[in-house]
Amino acid sequence: MPEAEIVEQATNAALSVGVLVVAGFLALGVHLLAVRGIFRLGRSDRFAQEATARAKWPARTTSILLGLLGGMLFTELPDGVTEGLTHTLLVLAIIGGTVTLMRLAVAVEVSILSGLDMDAEDNSWARGRTTRAILLRRISSALIIMVGVGSVLLTFETARTVGTSLLASAGILGLVVGVAAQSTLANIVAGIQIAVAEPIRIDDVVVVEGQWGNIEQLSLTYVVVRTWDRRRVVLPTSYFVSTPFENWSMYGQQIIGDVVWQLDHRVPMNAMRQEFHRMVDAHDLWDGDVAVLQVIEVTGPTVKVRGLVSAHNSHNAWDLRCALREGILVWLAEHHPYALPTTRLLEAAEDPSARRPTSPPPPPMRSPGPDDVPNPDPARTGEWPVVDR
Repeated sequence: MPEAEIVEQATNAALSVGVLVVAGFLALGVHLLAVRGIFRLGRSDRFAQEATARAKWPARTTSILLGLLGGMLFTELPDGVTEGLTHTLLVLAIIGGTVTLMRLAVAVEVSILSGLDMDAEDNSWARGRTTRAILLRRISSALIIMVGVGSVLLTFETARTVGTSLLASAGILGLVVGVAAQSTLANIVAGIQIAVAEPIRIDDVVVVEGQWGNIEQLSLTYVVVRTWDRRRVVLPTSYFVSTPFENWSMYGQQIIGDVVWQLDHRVPMNAMRQEFHRMVDAHDLWDGDVAVLQVIEVTGPTVKVRGLVSAHNSHNAWDLRCALREGILVWLAEHHPYALPTTRLLEAAEDPSARRPTSPPPPPMRSPGPDDVPNPDPARTGEWPVVDR
């Protein structure tokens, strides 16, 4: 190879490297200026802060890669080197953009959740926003990953050729995949329905499969319910759009609880009602709405007395019911012990009209003998009377 050609190639390579360096710095400078302007406009915005903290380095790296990719248009490198370097920069730029978008999605979720008060007395609105933010972030992350992986694959000639050849059989392939992944697709669709319709939300109080608990985690394919004894019940998301279940906090946290006592018929209802209202008024968990005491049923030797009380949420209602049940039992035992259930054994009185007249007992039965005959016949007995002469 002539020396002049070697010098020319080295010069072109050096100029190309310089062009790439300048393009990278220009892209980085434009990125920094844009980020600074956006940050100044929304300095107090939580999203701007979260985006800057989470997506800073992926965004900078992606900007530099895009700048290098643009600088490749002005370089004079051998064709093989140019093609390989351009393809590498393109793949890295797609990966960087995918990571940046996923970090921005997380920043949106965090900025939404940070402005919600989950400890409020009525946090229905906050729980709805939390549920929607979590599910939409997961949906968007899944879509971003799918688009990113597809874009990377399409940069390869082999993948483009295979994809074009599969277009003709896309309908059959989609049918086969749909049948094979029917349950998974059903759960994903159900997760989207939950995000839109909100039949359940984070921290909702539900009763599923006979288990009482709170919605702890929501995803596109499953839901985690935390029971009262800290166990976890994991259910597919399709369960909540196809199976009836109880949601105690769908439109509000307030709930009415009942307390039932089985008591004796002699229970002093007026005194018990006064004591019930006194206990309810003095308890901190009562919300001041509902407090009722009634006899609802008479069953054999006992009566069923039911008290209704309301509370701000189901947890308070449970504690209030337990306190009232115990307090009324203690009060009855101290002041009206006869009102507690009693088992009675009554002896029935004898009916005089049912008596029958008595008669003397019959004589004892025996076989008749000679003594029973008044004048025995000597011929029959073989005994002759003695005659004194």
